[in-house]
Amino acid sequence: MAPISPRDGSVLRRTLLPGGLRVVTEAVPGVRSVALGIWVGVGSRDERPALAGASHYLEHLLFKGTARREALAIAAAFDEVGGETNAFTDKEVTCFYARVLDSDLPLAVDVVSDMVTSSLLRERDVETERSVVLEEIAMNDDDPGDAVHDLFAEALYGDHPLGRPIIGTTESIQRLSRDAIDGFYREHYLPGSMVVAAAGGLEHDAAVRLVEHLRNVEGVAEVSVHALTEVPLAFKAYYRVEVPGAIEPAMAALPAEPVLAPEPVELLEPPVTAVPVIEDTGALQPVPALAGGRAPDAKTSLGFFVS
Repeated sequence: MAPISPRDGSVLRRTLLPGGLRVVTEAVPGVRSVALGIWVGVGSRDERPALAGASHYLEHLLFKGTARREALAIAAAFDEVGGETNAFTDKEVTCFYARVLDSDLPLAVDVVSDMVTSSLLRERDVETERSVVLEEIAMNDDDPGDAVHDLFAEALYGDHPLGRPIIGTTESIQRLSRDAIDGFYREHYLPGSMVVAAAGGLEHDAAVRLVEHLRNVEGVAEVSVHALTEVPLAFKAYYRVEVPGAIEPAMAALPAEPVLAPEPVELLEPPVTAVPVIEDTGALQPVPALAGGRAPDAKTSLGFFVS
């Protein structure tokens, strides 16, 4: 792709490598650091019921060691150069990222790509992280904001994978085996499902050379991302939840997926009711239909507010 130069003088470039790996960079003048992310196009919406929570569980396990590095060595590699690394899992993507000085970009690429493509997923690590994930689930259950978000997703999407918590449930995490997680890993962590993005003090061609070895990563099979989780069309939505007694409203940022509007539903005790509310935005495309098949007369977006 031809370079794109925003007004701030940065340069955006994209390269598609054989195997489908995409490399996107933004060279920012005058910056001596780099932010690197390896984005994998898999999240909780890609999980079958028996694998609920596998994406997030796997995110934890990829920090536990490869054939080249133990977990301590992964952490130490960034500590020694004053950098940092972490990861997060969402409904549709998992990201492993690092921030380092520009001169340490080769180190960051080497360590993060090693984690993402060559994790050992040892049985002992699976069992160690099981207790960690179960503790996270317990902590989320104690956080009103997280609990409301999960309840809204469940009320909106029902049995669809988007309706399940990203982190999984106590029951699903307790039954996940090492072999099941390894199979999920090999099925989804493929070059065609990955985007390597970097921004800061870098040169695009040099960054491409650093990551081009990832195009040779082999999995079980090439799969169509999200092929198992198509959603009926209706309209895109955003959500705002006000819980009685709460000091501030909780924001529920669910995926912008076409979904059918639910009937008002009680979510909590005392009753908290989610009510579809239509408001004119003057910018969005008309939605095909609302709950009950009624088509709107104006360009609309959907908000859920508490009554």
